[in-house]
Amino acid sequence: MQTERFRRAILASDHQEIPVAPRLQIAGTRKGFGARTRRTGLRSAGDSRGFAARSLRESPSQTLWVKSNGVHHRIKVESVAYIQAERDYVRLHVAGQSHLISRSISAMESSLAPLGFLRIHRSTLVCRDAVIRMEQGRHGALVLRLRDGTELRVGRSYAANLRSALIPS
Repeated sequence: MQTERFRRAILASDHQEIPVAPRLQIAGTRKGFGARTRRTGLRSAGDSRGFAARSLRESPSQTLWVKSNGVHHRIKVESVAYIQAERDYVRLHVAGQSHLISRSISAMESSLAPLGFLRIHRSTLVCRDAVIRMEQGRHGALVLRLRDGTELRVGRSYAANLRSALIPS
């Protein structure tokens, strides 16, 4: 059988298809136990690590891990007052300290929105519980005052959504 395939391959011209053994086709396309999917990079459902990664991605986490001076710190999400974008990074502002992590602001928004974080500017997320006052600033722009005394400017396109989220009707 192998010699027959070999003979057909030799006789085939450059523009014709060369038959491949069915065993090789199956081995090349089969996804085995624990195989990584090319699109997501997660492991298949048979692998417990893939399941854990998917469940963490789907359900919002209550803590964030931040590396500072070579040491990893666990930060509770409710202690984060606000988050500001700095290019491809975000800076978490927590109790007078700030931590820079490598995530985008939109990724942080999608994961922290269920936990009470609101987008108030194209580069800022704020914790709903950290806001103590909303007032009209200069030139009609909204300004938020947080419990630590920080004042944050609200973007015009985010003002209506912020009012509806903070002020009950």
